[in-house]
Amino acid sequence: MVVRETAAEHVEERQSDWAYSKPVVILDIIWNLAFVAAGVAVLVLSTEERANMPLRLWIVGYGLQCLLHMGCVCVEYRRRRRRRVGFGTVAGGGGNDGSSSSGSRGDSGDYVTLAQLQDASIAKHLESANTMFSFIWWIIGFYWVSAGGQALAQDSPQLYWLVHHLCCSNAYISLQKNSHSCQNVGCCFAGFA
Repeated sequence: MVVRETAAEHVEERQSDWAYSKPVVILDIIWNLAFVAAGVAVLVLSTEERANMPLRLWIVGYGLQCLLHMGCVCVEYRRRRRRRVGFGTVAGGGGNDGSSSSGSRGDSGDYVTLAQLQDASIAKHLESANTMFSFIWWIIGFYWVSAGGQALAQDSPQLYWLVHHLCCSNAYISLQKNSHSCQNVGCCFAGFA
């Protein structure tokens, strides 16, 4: 049982480190910037469209969520990078995991300032709240697109299709993240069973 818990912790730690690696963070930022740019472009180009559902409000809310997500990702990336660089330069440090080979906590790299903890905590809480709100917003978007029916697709096609594509993209990304997590943990547990 302890082996499985340890294995799960290691898998989670590796996935977390991978999720905040430089290429993944850059891809995440570009992806979200593309969503924001598409939203702004469609809002500008669709001024003549009259939607019977508040799709413009949904697009603005989605854009704000993307911007908040990008900010949280950048803060967390910087925090992890600072921690990794700080632990890597500690005399006698064990590497990226931050453990010291001497076993003492006397090395200055083992300590984190209160401001760093508060920044990380605020960013993590904001990201968690943003994730929950994003899920609710996603459901609202699907509802408005579905409830609007053919009239919505005909009266405001650009708004309709943008909301439709953003909702579908969000669903696809969420499913991919969850399926990879389950596959990795499943493979790890199968090796210890």
